[in-house]
Amino acid sequence: MGRRLAAYTSVDGVWYGPDSDVPDDVASRITNPKAWADAAADPVTDEPDPAPGDDGEASAPPPKGGPGSGRDAWVEYAESLGVVVDEDATRDEIIDAVADAGHPVD
Repeated sequence: MGRRLAAYTSVDGVWYGPDSDVPDDVASRITNPKAWADAAADPVTDEPDPAPGDDGEASAPPPKGGPGSGRDAWVEYAESLGVVVDEDATRDEIIDAVADAGHPVD
């Protein structure tokens, strides 16, 4: 496997970094070209990754306010959908990234 991550990325709660050996099935779910040190090594398609789950549906998004609406909850939700979250992204940036990827945020 010749691809190398540019920064730490979590997929299904497992963190991978620039020195990690990323399994092919995990690498295929990391579709943000900014996540890879050499984005030209593997072309990225515009098709979103399928949502996880037995029925193909993702869990409901966290609330946008009140208990359970913090950044950590949104990171977990985004990563469960295969949306790469930058380490320094704010909660609102994560919500925007999830919506931009075509997933529900309400």
